[in-house]
Amino acid sequence: MTERDPLRAHFDAFRDQSSDTAAPPPVEEIPRRLSRARRRRTAAAVLTAAALIALAALPAWGQGEPTPTPATPATAAIPSASSNQRPSGVLPPDSPICKISARGLPFLSDGHGEVIPSFDDAQTNVVPSIATLFDTCPSARLPFLHVTYGWDFEEDAYVLRYSDPFFLTYAEPTVPRPEPQRVQDSACGKIEALVATSHPLPLAIPREVQDSPGPNAATLAYLDAIAPTLPFTISVYSYSTVKSSKTCKPS
Repeated sequence: MTERDPLRAHFDAFRDQSSDTAAPPPVEEIPRRLSRARRRRTAAAVLTAAALIALAALPAWGQGEPTPTPATPATAAIPSASSNQRPSGVLPPDSPICKISARGLPFLSDGHGEVIPSFDDAQTNVVPSIATLFDTCPSARLPFLHVTYGWDFEEDAYVLRYSDPFFLTYAEPTVPRPEPQRVQDSACGKIEALVATSHPLPLAIPREVQDSPGPNAATLAYLDAIAPTLPFTISVYSYSTVKSSKTCKPS
C-alpha cells in the first residue's frame, strides 16, 4: 500500500471542512459585493497615482523661492516745452549764499538781498525778482498772497474780502498773474495787491491810515511795512469822503 503524503492529507481535510461550513451569498447580494470590490480597486489606484506624483515632485523641493523678475523702472514724465514746471526728483545742492530773511523770504547774501514776487516783462506771469533764485537756491520757496480789500458799511472800514495763497518753487518757478477780483461796492474804493508773505494779513485797514494825507500811498506803505507788496489797484478815500459820497452806497 502506497504511503499517503501527510501535507496532502491535511489539505484535503481543510477543503472538506470548508465545503461543509462555507455559506455562499444570496444571488441578489452578489452584484453589491462586486460593486464594493470595484470601488476599493479604484480608490487604491487613485492613492497610488497621488503617491507617484508626490515622489516626482520631491527633487524640486528645498531649492528656495524662484528668482523674482526685476520690475521695469518707471520713466519720469518730461514736461512739455510750454510748461513752467521742472521735473521733480532730487534737487541740486543750494549755494552757501542762500539764506532766509527776517520776514521769511529767500535772501541771497552775495549782495542781491531779499527776493520778492515780480511781474515778467509781458506783465503776464509772476516771477522772482531775482531771475537766478532757483538756479542758485533750488530748495527756496517764495510765498505770496493775492489779496483784495473793499469797503464794509457795517464795519465802516476797508476790510479783507479775498486772500489766495501761492508759492514759487524750483518745480514751479512762475505762475500766471492772478485775475483781478471784483469787490462789492467798488465805488467806495478798492485795494488789490500781491503781498509776499505766508502769514495772515490785517483784517482791516486802520482808520488813521485811511485818513492820512495821500491815503493811497499811506495804505501801500502800511501793507509794505508788514510784507513786500506789489500793488494791482489802490483806490482809498478818507472816511469823510466815503461817508459823503453820492455814489458810495450799499448795494
